[in-house]
Amino acid sequence: MESRKEIVYKNHYAGCNCAQSIFAAYYDIFGGIDERGTALKLALPFGGGLARSQDGMCGALCGSAMLLGLKYGPVESPSSEEIWEYHALLKRFKEDFEELNGGVLCKDIIRCDITTPEKYEAAHENFEKYCVKAIMSAADLLEDKYGILGG
Repeated sequence: MESRKEIVYKNHYAGCNCAQSIFAAYYDIFGGIDERGTALKLALPFGGGLARSQDGMCGALCGSAMLLGLKYGPVESPSSEEIWEYHALLKRFKEDFEELNGGVLCKDIIRCDITTPEKYEAAHENFEKYCVKAIMSAADLLEDKYGILGG
């Protein structure tokens, strides 16, 4: 059986963006989203720092935050304390991700411009060098430090 990390890797090489690569590898663990296609649609906007604008956080970080929300997010009128605890978890994840990738913004991680179709197509080397690392480091953190698969 394939590991979830292998699915993350395969998702990337099948054409998924960074957020989709992460989110579509784990969404089914939590219920509530029944189809892979729905998971892919939910994560699509977050690739490339939100719609390839590069102004936002890396999609791998956003996809991870979505998963951490499914696993640990408080529901049904949470208390202020519950919300603060959940936000603290996300901040720790963000800090861990930043330490591994040298930043959290797409533009800082990929180190090139992908805001036009031409620039996006020319960025293959940077995708291979930096995006794969960001995606796989997010998967490592989710599984090895943040207990996404159990606990």
